[in-house]
Amino acid sequence: MLEGIGKKGASQDEIQDKIDINPETLQKCITALLGSKKIELFNRANGNGDTDLVFKLTNTEDNAPNSDFGTKEEEFVFQTIARSGDRGIWTKDIKMQSGLPTQTLTKIYKALEGRRAIKTVKSITSKSKKMYMLYNLEPSKELTGGPWYTEQEFDHQFIDELRNYCFSLITNHPSKSQSVREITEQLLRDNISKVKLVDKDVEQLVRTLELDGKVEAFKDDSDGEAVVRYRVMRPLFQPYNVDKARSKPISTRFSFQHWEMVAKDFAWKTVQLGDFEPMGAHEPHHHHSH
Repeated sequence: MLEGIGKKGASQDEIQDKIDINPETLQKCITALLGSKKIELFNRANGNGDTDLVFKLTNTEDNAPNSDFGTKEEEFVFQTIARSGDRGIWTKDIKMQSGLPTQTLTKIYKALEGRRAIKTVKSITSKSKKMYMLYNLEPSKELTGGPWYTEQEFDHQFIDELRNYCFSLITNHPSKSQSVREITEQLLRDNISKVKLVDKDVEQLVRTLELDGKVEAFKDDSDGEAVVRYRVMRPLFQPYNVDKARSKPISTRFSFQHWEMVAKDFAWKTVQLGDFEPMGAHEPHHHHSH
């Protein structure tokens, strides 16, 4: 990635064009390099009367002070925010690191926001605290809570709708099963979610269905490669048939439901549990002394 930046610097779009890397991975790399101070961010004037954010290598000959910043204090605040990456930084932390008075910082924030160099973001864990990050970065999931949060609130309705959709896909599929990848692809085709969901997000949804006992996971190697698929949970208990039980001894512990053991006519039944001796309703009384 550093080769994509070069000595003269490059914007995020220019880096993306130079190296073969997906946007999410690129953003993580930029965040790591900013944090380690190997690169810095600068404003570069474009031909439209505006400025673009440009990444430059730290400590190079071309890395002269940026004339787009009004003061050294403004540049220091900008670089401090830049190093926080997609996690952002609290205004309290900026104040501690810069040692600048609140009034001065307020003016700097206003100037940088006016040039669309930085923006305010909120965290789901501390909604009342104000924090900043670079304008062109997307907040991390640690801040936003990922796709399951809407305006910093856990969106129960949205999740329930997606869970029902996933369960419907699994139930109605010809094979009566689906992989996470197949569910994700179908979800995107049907444009169910306005928020972009990836396999990991869908896996979380299906996992909740599994924990609720609605679906179960199994490995499918029918195509020569083991793939985890999900199907509707098969019942552990078989329906109890009184007439059938009277004509034929029960041969498995899961062939009846526990509450039917206390049926009014249980005294006339003999139950066979696996390979054990047949048990009638009167037998437990032999163990009582009174």
